[in-house]
Amino acid sequence: MMMTQHYKWIFTIVFSLLYFSACEIINPAEQIPAYLKIEPFDLTTRSFEGSNTSKITDAWVYVGGELLGAFPLPATIPVLQEGTKELVIDPGINENGIEALPQIYPFYRRYSKMINLVSNETININPTTKYKENLTFALIENFESDFHALKEDLDEDETTIVEFFKGEAASGIGSGRIVLTKENPLIIVASLARFENLPTDGSSQVYLEMDYKTDIILEVGLRGLNSSGFGVNSFTRGVRPNSEWNKVYMNLTEPLAESQLDAYKLAFKATFPSTDFSQSEAIILLDNIKIVYSKL
Repeated sequence: MMMTQHYKWIFTIVFSLLYFSACEIINPAEQIPAYLKIEPFDLTTRSFEGSNTSKITDAWVYVGGELLGAFPLPATIPVLQEGTKELVIDPGINENGIEALPQIYPFYRRYSKMINLVSNETININPTTKYKENLTFALIENFESDFHALKEDLDEDETTIVEFFKGEAASGIGSGRIVLTKENPLIIVASLARFENLPTDGSSQVYLEMDYKTDIILEVGLRGLNSSGFGVNSFTRGVRPNSEWNKVYMNLTEPLAESQLDAYKLAFKATFPSTDFSQSEAIILLDNIKIVYSKL
């Protein structure tokens, strides 16, 4: 009888050990992650690169060479890795101002540093970026005086112009202001400068950067010029009304490749709404306009 109880006791111990071992295999202990708390990017620029305003919406995060994903900023990210790793963050934008088109901005440098990941601990990251080398800034317009780029009137209405406005700016002392009314409802304006070296073969991406506030829809495009100087307007991009200063990054690579003309000017178009608009004036403010591409 005692021998039987002894065997039962041994069997119980063995069974318990096997049971709990099996549980650990089926339900292993969850790894506790380390965390990265990533703040918004800070952009610094040199004098020939224009203003440092930016709208970097996302962080494309790599740890130890592994892409963790693209995260809206600011972000706190769990990382199931430990030890010393290289952290790399690419600045991300909403291309053409569309949230459904997140992209790594090709002209900002990636941020990188070595970090030590410890389970259940948080590392604070304050990423910085600059423009890459070997970029061409075909246009920089900061509207710091009345001598600005957007002076070519294409609508035959001398009252609808882009005027220097010292009262408000995204940065600096002034902006470019457009005022439309029922009596003067249309503006079509282009840059005085013509750009003859913009890549049209897709060898380099071309972006328009722009800060803006607007009561109405603003169309943005290119005025293409052929060898005889004849111009054709093509408005393929645009921004919706926004009561606060906003920034947009517009990809002009495809419109340039499709047109294949000899030279281009930057062009804008806006129309005073005929319905569902209660204001007597529609005001558009522009600032920090840049056309940027990689040197070939």
